[in-house]
Amino acid sequence: MAISDFKKNRLLSLALIISFIIITTISVISAVYYYNTNLNKSQDYIKSENSVISTFIDDYFTELIHIIETFANDKDFINGGFSKESEKKVLETLRNYRNANKNIEFIYTGYKNKKIIIDNWEVPEDYDPTIRPWYTEGLKDPNSVYIGTPYREYTSKQWLISTGKALIKDGEVVGVLSADCSIKDFVNLINSELSYKTGQSFVINKDGMVILHKDLEYINKKLFNDLSEFKGNNGIIKSTFNSKKYYIAYTRLPSTGWYVITMVEASEITSPVIKGVSLYSVVLLTLLIAFLYIQNIVYSNLKLKKTLEEKNKVLEKTNRKLTDSINYARHIQNSILPSENSLKNYFEDIFVFWNPANGVGGDFYWFKQNDDGSYYLAIVDCTGHGVPGALMTMTVNSILNRITEDFNHLSLSEILNRLNLIFKKTLNSNKKDFRMDDGLEIGICHIIPDENRLLYAGAGISLYYTNNGEVTRIKGKNIGIGYKRSKTHYDFEEISIDIEKNMNFYLATDGFEDQNDPQNKRFGRKKFIQLLREIQIYPMEKQKEILQKALYEHMNGEEQRDDITILGFKLR
Repeated sequence: MAISDFKKNRLLSLALIISFIIITTISVISAVYYYNTNLNKSQDYIKSENSVISTFIDDYFTELIHIIETFANDKDFINGGFSKESEKKVLETLRNYRNANKNIEFIYTGYKNKKIIIDNWEVPEDYDPTIRPWYTEGLKDPNSVYIGTPYREYTSKQWLISTGKALIKDGEVVGVLSADCSIKDFVNLINSELSYKTGQSFVINKDGMVILHKDLEYINKKLFNDLSEFKGNNGIIKSTFNSKKYYIAYTRLPSTGWYVITMVEASEITSPVIKGVSLYSVVLLTLLIAFLYIQNIVYSNLKLKKTLEEKNKVLEKTNRKLTDSINYARHIQNSILPSENSLKNYFEDIFVFWNPANGVGGDFYWFKQNDDGSYYLAIVDCTGHGVPGALMTMTVNSILNRITEDFNHLSLSEILNRLNLIFKKTLNSNKKDFRMDDGLEIGICHIIPDENRLLYAGAGISLYYTNNGEVTRIKGKNIGIGYKRSKTHYDFEEISIDIEKNMNFYLATDGFEDQNDPQNKRFGRKKFIQLLREIQIYPMEKQKEILQKALYEHMNGEEQRDDITILGFKLR
């Protein structure tokens, strides 16, 4: 009997030692995981703020560069300094463009014969444009658009940035076109407060010189001497700046070559994370001690096997309930989606490619018929995946139905603004944690058969259509709906398209374009548009099959990373 007890005690001691080692290891790994996860969340937030600013500035200058190139290649702009008729046309064009773009303070052309065309400045008689910095800058590389550094306009004291290009005729530079835009809106954007006290954003050029900063005293001053740490076009690094450690998110703008910088002191990020890890470790230590105590009791209890079996049954039952809940969530989400067969009653041809990443998800599509015979068709991408994303879609579906049922004949802009306002009040009004911010992107069409016309407006989602073999993209407004920092009102542009025979229309969330292959390369918008161009001649069901096959081959065994939804349709 004594020998049996001795063996039993040895086995018990060995089991306790092994349990202690295992749980200690798990505790350490869990603490490290907690630290890394929360640190990554903070870094992702800094990168997202940086991305918002980068997208706004890059979109603006991409469009401005396109306008400058278009004007510079126009024959009237080239001949404006030498022909009265061309001068009149140029003056009218400059005036209209400046009036339509509030950021443009001055836009003008100067010619080698010292002629200058400008609509909102009285030119002195002795003014020679050919010696001005904006003119000489355009001569340095006549075939390219230049973007200058900020300068302070001497009358209004505003900070402006010149963008221009040489005017070339028969291989010879005959003048320079330049536009001076105000930096006020950009400064207001980067001046918006981060959720960190030490957070700040600014813009520098490739030489480290400040282009945009909330403190105007820094403009044209050098803040960075070495940009070699900024690897690639975007990322986040930990580096020393002014003797302090910072997390620095950066994005290189393709349009200008500038860098958008968002930085936060490392101590402000790591301090709460370390405190959380400490608390987490205390909890784990307490649990460890409790576990060891329970282990001792359990090993001395002859009824352990029965107890564990009962607990396993409970866990299996809980797991079955969880699985049933997910399946039921999918059933509920399916119930709010119009079937493809029912949609065919309103379209000449249509396909629905809806593929959530986790059985259910944050993508959905919406259809609503009006009393006047017109109808709405929309595609929506909500934050979140799986069951949380699906719950979000049900909320948004309900809000859209409520808006269109309570208010007749609303414009698309009014529908989107009401959706934005109701969503903010419903989900985000009482949330103070910046990491919990729900919202959505949407593209919505209003189809009016009696007028043979389609209206479109969007927030973050584009409409594509094909006509005569070409694919046209109508870009949605670059904002999100319902987020905490979303404004309460936006001016959404409604695009009207006259429906012609054989036109195909497509609405798509970003899941298809963003899907990666084994080399982590995205499918991409350019490849997606080329695919639409190739498949437009086929019936819609065949187009859907080709899209699915192209995605499958691109993924090559990779896991689906996001919900995917594409609607393709042809109108009667």
